[in-house]
Amino acid sequence: PLRVPVHYTGFVAPPAPAPVTEVLPRLVVSSGGGMVGEPLVRAAVEVHRDLFIRTGLCTTVVAGPFLPDPVWAWLCDQATRSPVLEAVRRVDDLAGEIARSALSLSQGGYNTTMDLLRAGTPAVVVPFADGGENEQTVRTARLARLGALRMVPATALGDRERLLAALVATAAAEPAPVRLDLSGAERTARILADVPTALEAVR
Repeated sequence: PLRVPVHYTGFVAPPAPAPVTEVLPRLVVSSGGGMVGEPLVRAAVEVHRDLFIRTGLCTTVVAGPFLPDPVWAWLCDQATRSPVLEAVRRVDDLAGEIARSALSLSQGGYNTTMDLLRAGTPAVVVPFADGGENEQTVRTARLARLGALRMVPATALGDRERLLAALVATAAAEPAPVRLDLSGAERTARILADVPTALEAVR
């Protein structure tokens, strides 16, 4: 019978961001491409003034290129009305922006989660769970149990006090160090490079 080798590669993550010389007093909000980010964006805007009052943190929302245009227009209007709210359509280095921020609020997509782990910034994660999706919830809940981040369920976005309390508490704490292998890209390349040698061995 065929023997199929299975290799654990570790997580495929972006390179570590450059060392941070100054942490900005801000909350950075992100929802991946933004296609399903409207509830998170609106909830963040709703609490941003109270967050500033309680923590001194301004809020920068990275909308994502696929946030619907009407929501982007609303967000920009809100930013013009508040000196402690900034709206940005996209950034080139989200991990770097998170690393330079005192606090992060995001959904729990794979790439964003890897950015959070690389950055080591205190983080509140609201996993996307519409339509029976559970991938983000399972991953986020596991990392929350490890102490790497704080999880708030998507159903709680309508509860501004609960979201605000989670942000304030997270801003005052350091995430627990989590020993996870983030060198999956390099290890995968080494495994693939060894495939011809392995095939020769079984001929």
